[in-house]
Amino acid sequence: MYSEAKALYNSIFVNGAENTRKILRRELELYEYRPVIDIPTVPSLDVQRLGFLADSHDADILVRVTAIRNKFAGMMKLAEEHARVSLEIQAALGKDDRTGKTPYRSEDVPKIAGPHLTAQVSTLAGHLKRELPETIEGLQVVGSQLRDVLRFNMPTRSFLKFIPQDRGPIGQAVIYARKPALWRRLARAARSGIDRALGRRDT
Repeated sequence: MYSEAKALYNSIFVNGAENTRKILRRELELYEYRPVIDIPTVPSLDVQRLGFLADSHDADILVRVTAIRNKFAGMMKLAEEHARVSLEIQAALGKDDRTGKTPYRSEDVPKIAGPHLTAQVSTLAGHLKRELPETIEGLQVVGSQLRDVLRFNMPTRSFLKFIPQDRGPIGQAVIYARKPALWRRLARAARSGIDRALGRRDT
């Protein structure tokens, strides 16, 4: 969820907006931000399977996990509405000029699309711009807290460290996986050698 929320914020308010801002040489109006069409799905949360957390030393962690998941779902709903209203504005502009050759200025959009749609898209973009960073930070904090609680309750289990990772182009993806310690690699190699010698399959 952290990666999806960060990618959503970057897509609307950072990547494309920065290029447009350089061209226009001014700050963008809220109705000028490009929407995200392919909105990620909200992951399901089986609270019953996490019920054991209520007996942990941090019993409120289950409440915080549920709350931040619901906040993430709310952001995805806002993003869907932002995309829908933005498409309605595009449709209004298309009806006004069916040739598609008229270069509209920013101040022309509210006049053609109407105050209702303009106010809607501005309100939605404002909420996303203000609340998405809070959601991203909350996902990072709760993710780290959940990992700590799980490690305390199941000390014999190993958990991957929560590392906030931005979801970007695959060619620019950063791999955060750490190489196992030398003694683990030697032990694994020895085990594999013994299994091969005994005719066992690697597991």
